[in-house]
Amino acid sequence: MFCVECGTKFPEGAQFCPGCGTARTKSANAMAPSGNADIHADYVEYMALPAGPAREQFMRDKAGSIPRYIAAAEADDAEACFLAGRAYDVGVSGYEKNDVEAAKWYRKAAGQGNAVCQFNLGNMYADGRGMAQDEAEAVKWYRKSAEQGHAKAQANLAFAQFNLGLQEIWADLEKK
Repeated sequence: MFCVECGTKFPEGAQFCPGCGTARTKSANAMAPSGNADIHADYVEYMALPAGPAREQFMRDKAGSIPRYIAAAEADDAEACFLAGRAYDVGVSGYEKNDVEAAKWYRKAAGQGNAVCQFNLGNMYADGRGMAQDEAEAVKWYRKSAEQGHAKAQANLAFAQFNLGLQEIWADLEKK
C-alpha cells in the first residue's frame, strides 16, 4: 500500500506514512505503483521532494524521460499521467507550459483514482487553468482527493465550500 500524499510505501502495520505523516486510509490503494519500475521510481522520487523549486528542477532534469511518461500515460499508467501532466504544468525543455495538456493528463489519472491528480485537477478548475473556471468542478475533485486523505485537498475543499457558502449568503442578501 502506498501513501496518497507522497507515494511512499507503508511499512507492514503502519498507520501513518513514514515519508510525510499522512494517515493510512482504506483508499490508499488508489495510488498503486506503476507497472513500470523506472516510472514508479521517478514518481516516488518526485513526491519525496519538497514542493517548489526542487520539484520543478526534477522535471527539468527528467526532460529526456518525458516521451516514456507520455507513452505509458497513453496506456493508462496513472503515475505516468501525473508525470506527463507535471511536465506540461511546469514547462520543461521540449515541452512548453501548456495548461490544456497538463489538465488532460491529470484528468486521466484523476479518473483512475490518483489523489494527487484529483487535487491538481481541482486546482486547475479553481484557477481556470486549461479550462473554464468552475468552482463546482473544483469542489468535486477536491472532495475525491480529500476522501483519500490528501491533506491539501482537504484544506482546499473546506476553503472552497466556505467561499461557496458565502456567495450564497451574499446572493440571498442582495435579493432582500
